[in-house]
Amino acid sequence: MNKIQLNTANANNIITEVNNYFNIQAETKSRRIGVMMPRQIAQYFIRRKLDLPYQAIARMFGLKQHGTVMSNIEKIDGFSVNDREVSFYVKELELILRDNAEIMLYKKSLDVVEQLTDINKILDVKSAFELIKIKEYLLAETNNI
Repeated sequence: MNKIQLNTANANNIITEVNNYFNIQAETKSRRIGVMMPRQIAQYFIRRKLDLPYQAIARMFGLKQHGTVMSNIEKIDGFSVNDREVSFYVKELELILRDNAEIMLYKKSLDVVEQLTDINKILDVKSAFELIKIKEYLLAETNNI
């Protein structure tokens, strides 16, 4: 899985979290401010956190022009400085997204520990050296995911 594919999967997580935060449907294409602003905030986070190209973000949101994404991100940048409400949303979502990323990383670590334990039981590893080699292999495989 290449960087853009991985980041696209992570972008979908960001979109889901923003939609849940604002309690809106993902498919909504409405131009009401209550729907547009969350979409703009999601685009802002996708670009800032994942550094996806504007064209990729535009495709994710069904937009024809990547300039729309650029404009939306600039709006959120400006609003987060000048508008207390938007600033609050951005800061709170920043914490939510960070916490979710930490939880996902923790779960991934637990999965690796469980795999090592299972391998130890199956292979009846006799030495710490053998276990370290298996651990290195699993960590390399986990990083390739």
